[in-house]
Amino acid sequence: FREAVSPSSTTNRFFTIGMLPPAFRTAMDLDWSPKQQRRFDRYVALFRFVTRLTPKWARNLPIKLQLAEVRFRMRRGWTLV
Repeated sequence: FREAVSPSSTTNRFFTIGMLPPAFRTAMDLDWSPKQQRRFDRYVALFRFVTRLTPKWARNLPIKLQLAEVRFRMRRGWTLV
C-alpha cells in the first residue's frame, strides 16, 4: 500500500537527501542525479543570498521566541515536550 505524498514531504525529502554526503547517499541506495545536485546547489545559493539580506534580529527571532517559551514553561513547572 502506498502513502499519500504531499508537496511538503517531497520538498523535505529533496533537501534531506541533498544535505547528505554523497557516500552516505550511495550507501543508502538513494537516487541522486547531477540534475538534482545542480537544483539543490541553486536553492542553497538562493537561501544564502536571502539570509545575507535578512536583518540579524529577524534571523535570530525564531530561536529567541523558542527560548522564551522554554523559560516560561520552566517557571511554571510545565513539561518542555
